[in-house]
Amino acid sequence: TMCANSDEKTLEQNKLGQQLLDYETRAHRVNDYLKQCAEDALWAGEGFIYKGWNPNLGEEVAPDMNTDSGAPEMDPATGQQKVLHVGDWEFENLTTLDIIRDVDVLSYQQLEWVIVRRFENKWNLVVQYPQFKDAIMRASWALTDRRNSKFGYSADNHRDLVPTFEFFHNKTVAVPNGRQTKFLDADTVLFDGPLAYSARPVYRCAYAELRNNPFGWTVGFSLLPLAEANNRLTSTLLTNVATFGVTRVLNPRGANISLQALLENLAVIDYTPTGPSGGKPEVLNMSNPITKEVGDLLKFINDKMETYVS
Repeated sequence: TMCANSDEKTLEQNKLGQQLLDYETRAHRVNDYLKQCAEDALWAGEGFIYKGWNPNLGEEVAPDMNTDSGAPEMDPATGQQKVLHVGDWEFENLTTLDIIRDVDVLSYQQLEWVIVRRFENKWNLVVQYPQFKDAIMRASWALTDRRNSKFGYSADNHRDLVPTFEFFHNKTVAVPNGRQTKFLDADTVLFDGPLAYSARPVYRCAYAELRNNPFGWTVGFSLLPLAEANNRLTSTLLTNVATFGVTRVLNPRGANISLQALLENLAVIDYTPTGPSGGKPEVLNMSNPITKEVGDLLKFINDKMETYVS
């Protein structure tokens, strides 16, 4: 990082700050999240990283006390006093399916609010929000709803995870303190208050921007029809190779040949010969419908796909 000043003290502070940033980057595997975010942007047009503060992480520092009465805060599940932790940042990769937004704005940068969907362990939520235990447990049995589907993951097979939604509103003239709301559904609000961050804790990487649209674009979208054509042609080629690649032997009934020797690598078709002379085993020549033009078309499609991604 660059320093505004060049005196020795400033340079030493800059060096120390850079070392702290490097340590935090390694400790939280930030580079891994950045790589996954870039990969998501390649196939989906945009990728996201959620960076939120979790006060329940880190080392224990002190017993928890009620700020109003000064009485100990008790855990209803264990009957013991709650303990405060140092807290720490938590990161998570999200896809475009996890970001709910206003589709009428002209760009992602103009969005004043987003709703982030994350799947969290229900038992951790019960400890954090014991007053909503029944609602949290019910949510784990409602995962068959299509709104809860997640790319590459079947949530209905994992009853320990429940979808949570976090609403983040920027600090604006209309909402000077911002807004942050965590909820399960319209009837279950786990938290509601001012925005606890200087900006939304969601960071986006886009391959390219769609004009007058808050969504991203990627060359992968242009590859979809070509990939479908490639799949169909390749499937046709393999089907015909499997169909016509095995030699078929015409075997006249009564020829007294051993079929066992033929059946291992050849296909035998029995037939009844006509005429006084009978018949003899011979190869059945069947023309392959795959022409040179089909192979040329497949090569053209592959070349076009390589041009798009080069």
